[in-house]
Amino acid sequence: MNTASTEKAMDLTAFRLWLRVRQVPLVLTVLGLITLVGGLWGSELIPLPPIRGFGGVVGLTWFAPVFAACAVALTLASPFEDREAISARRTRARTVALATSLTVLAALLMVLMTQVEGGTHSASQLVAGLMYWTSLALVSARLFGPGLAWALPTGAVVPVVMFGLATTEGTRFVWWALPVSPGSAAAIALGAGMYLLGLGFWSLSPHRLRKLGWHW
Repeated sequence: MNTASTEKAMDLTAFRLWLRVRQVPLVLTVLGLITLVGGLWGSELIPLPPIRGFGGVVGLTWFAPVFAACAVALTLASPFEDREAISARRTRARTVALATSLTVLAALLMVLMTQVEGGTHSASQLVAGLMYWTSLALVSARLFGPGLAWALPTGAVVPVVMFGLATTEGTRFVWWALPVSPGSAAAIALGAGMYLLGLGFWSLSPHRLRKLGWHW
């Protein structure tokens, strides 16, 4: 085996180890379970508590993007977080690419889920919701640490339902409440914009803020 082949094999081994450290096998397993449960029981209706004078029900699939976003956020955690904070941009770009790739995979699984479970919620609604919750997970990971990336998405479920409906009949929705609004191409575009903003916020590590003259 020549030197080039040896280096390539070592790079591939290091990349596989990095994926394992980033808990990618676990994330893929969780996404698979979410898809399976959503496909089999996604049409089951879950009653929402009466809030501001009205209640309602959602299909079980409505919660799938919340759990998927929390699963994707697992890849943000690293045992070498302090070292990576001052590492080259390549390491940061690799993490962003991994999170984005898994988010795209999760979005495709949301579409598949809606085709299997009968369409309680539209694919565009779930995909927009996935972008929404993932952006919150990215912000949560930066504010509270990667281990608490789930805090904002799960904590925002009730406020989104409480303030997302603009009328007591539930026929109008405020623009930012993507998870409870009917899906559309505009909702997906807005969700993608929120996701990019979340990525940008997550990328502002304390080390980079100090380099810019800011103190975290």
